[in-house]
Amino acid sequence: MIMNGFIIYVIRIKSLFTIELYSMNANKQAYESKKVIRTYKGFRKLLPPEKIIHSLISAKQTNHAMLDLGIGTGRTTEFFAPLFDKYVGIDFSSGMIEACSQRFKERKNIHLLTADAVYLPELPEEKFDFILYSLNGISYLRNIDERILLLKNSYALLNNNGTFAFSAHNTKALKSLYSFQWPRRNPVRIITEYFRQKNLRKINGQMSEFEGKSFFQLYDGGEYFKVLTSYILPSFQISLLQKTGFNQIKLMDFKGKDIPLANADEFSEDRWMIYYVCSKN
Repeated sequence: MIMNGFIIYVIRIKSLFTIELYSMNANKQAYESKKVIRTYKGFRKLLPPEKIIHSLISAKQTNHAMLDLGIGTGRTTEFFAPLFDKYVGIDFSSGMIEACSQRFKERKNIHLLTADAVYLPELPEEKFDFILYSLNGISYLRNIDERILLLKNSYALLNNNGTFAFSAHNTKALKSLYSFQWPRRNPVRIITEYFRQKNLRKINGQMSEFEGKSFFQLYDGGEYFKVLTSYILPSFQISLLQKTGFNQIKLMDFKGKDIPLANADEFSEDRWMIYYVCSKN
């Protein structure tokens, strides 16, 4: 967190003898990395649940304006911007926005901003018909309070009958995360997986530290163990959406398969990512 130009650090005690400092803006620094930006430039396709969301939005009669949060280098921009009169995309990484700007500099309906998804600046549109936060962007917010604030702000920015969609890491995937993943095709990846498991435990501790929690944060290996990632229990995320005012909530797994709300926690066992689609009425 940056306040008045100063970086506030969190002190994390790993043992009685070791104290490490973790910058609260470390996630942002990771996504400014040229290596990470190059990786994101290679992402050009929609995921299965995003294809379903794209079809749902395409079928709507009113598609004036869209707000796309955490757009990276424009993976979703390519597909969703043509559906709207005005498309506003933001990312907290200036490097990502620069790459996206170069890619879509000829598109007149696209407006790009470098900004924090939670603390949005004045936007070139008062209300939006659709807000998207794809590829688990919400999982990289600083804490649960920022997640709740983002939900409230997104609700306020939507038109009536507007749609909000996002994906998030699932606490029910904890066991899979801490289980050795045997490679199916490339045996050399056994070495990579060995070091992933070793670093996972060295940095975060044992799985027992997170079991049974409805929300937790850890370094799961994303962006080479440089980003702190939030995991949330589906039923807890659903309750947050309902308390905010969202309704008609729909859940999908990574393959686009529907997850029933009534037993989302049990049904989503081992599914590491869940897409949430909801409405403001």
